[in-house]
Amino acid sequence: MERADVPLHLVTGGAGFVGSHTAEYLLDQGEDVRLFDRASPDIPGTDIGERAEYVRGDVRDKGAVRRALDDVDYVHHNVALVPLTKAGREFWEVNVGGTENVLRLAHEEGVEGVTHVSSSAVYDLSTMPVTEETPVNPIGQYGMSKLAADHVALKHAAKGLPVNIIRPRTVVDERRAGIYQILFDWMDRDARVYMLGDGSNLFQLVSARDIADASKRAAESEHTGEIYNIGNADYTTLGEDLEHVIDYADSESTIQWIPAKPASLLLQALDALKISPLAAWHYKTVHRPYYFDISKAQDELGWEPVDSNFDVFERAYDWYAQNDIEATSDSGSAHRTAPKQQILRLLRNVS
Repeated sequence: MERADVPLHLVTGGAGFVGSHTAEYLLDQGEDVRLFDRASPDIPGTDIGERAEYVRGDVRDKGAVRRALDDVDYVHHNVALVPLTKAGREFWEVNVGGTENVLRLAHEEGVEGVTHVSSSAVYDLSTMPVTEETPVNPIGQYGMSKLAADHVALKHAAKGLPVNIIRPRTVVDERRAGIYQILFDWMDRDARVYMLGDGSNLFQLVSARDIADASKRAAESEHTGEIYNIGNADYTTLGEDLEHVIDYADSESTIQWIPAKPASLLLQALDALKISPLAAWHYKTVHRPYYFDISKAQDELGWEPVDSNFDVFERAYDWYAQNDIEATSDSGSAHRTAPKQQILRLLRNVS
């Protein structure tokens, strides 16, 4: 197929939360984009589905992956099952096996560069800030599967595939539902918001837009086989973030801080009983300081974050307030879907 002299970027998971933002960013930069996803690219409030090519498929299907890679220059690999899905063995089939398929076939097709989007769930949290040299200590099956996927990427880099890894902090932005939809729902009802810890922990976030910029830079970089931490430069404590978004939303909600250790044990039990949407990643980290040193990405990629924690919370809340989350919950993406609150709904109703 003859193409104009414009690079073609394949965004796996292109109808998902981070993937759709990456696709939108690349399109706005004048690049050609192809989405690869099981879900429809017709995302409410965007024209991504009209502007980008689309190949429907699953990363576990090698034939579909190969079709998606036809004539592609750069790959942004975003497909992953996230903690909220509690996917069990599918974490390994999709997050690890799917990554193997995408990267091996990308190498065979001779792509110019790949960005593998990893997770902050792979690191040990004992010492802050977290650098790329911080020891790993993945949390839950999700974290373990993402670390294994990173090893797949590094294996292919050693074999000559031009691939880099970016590890984002918690991503918040427009079109983010998931666990944040629960927070915003409680705020809209002026319910008391229960949170682990005392709110004094520095808690870095990152915008999907800033990840998209980092992904493009990493894919096009002369460096290969590198890991880059990605996060906001302007961040505050968890307590300040929550107070800000509650005030921004003109909500009468208050925050009830609860001791982290007993609350974590209770949430772990509820998780085991399958009556809570929260996973280990949520109740084992939200009360702890967690922030990255992002200097390597700044120095080697020339990347600079634009957004602050306050910015991303405001955009996420505005999108929530302006959209019918339930009506868009067939997206196939856990981060773009309204989760079932289960036992938390009872707590919300009495708060």
